[in-house]
Amino acid sequence: MDKSRLLRAMGACVDNGERLLEDAEWLGYDRFVTACALCILAQEEFAKAFLLHLIGEGIVPWTAEIQRHLRQQTQQITGLRSVQAPARFAPFAPPHPNTRGIRA
Repeated sequence: MDKSRLLRAMGACVDNGERLLEDAEWLGYDRFVTACALCILAQEEFAKAFLLHLIGEGIVPWTAEIQRHLRQQTQQITGLRSVQAPARFAPFAPPHPNTRGIRA
């Protein structure tokens, strides 16, 4: 796998993990269960970045099984992030980044 692609992917994973942790900190103890869920998602993003680092260093081989695992994990996380607020909350919710400003 191309090193520059690996570096970009690792950077994206770390950025995603950091954003999830910031959101968890913002929620704090008032929404502890939700904050914990965000921390778990952040941990998965950091683990994915570490796995990509190991692949880049040649410690872990870039196999079909590894590719499938990363793709499945990404699809699961992306699926969670693509969920939008219910229509009754749309006036108060910020637009989802994938909707380009279109509200539900």
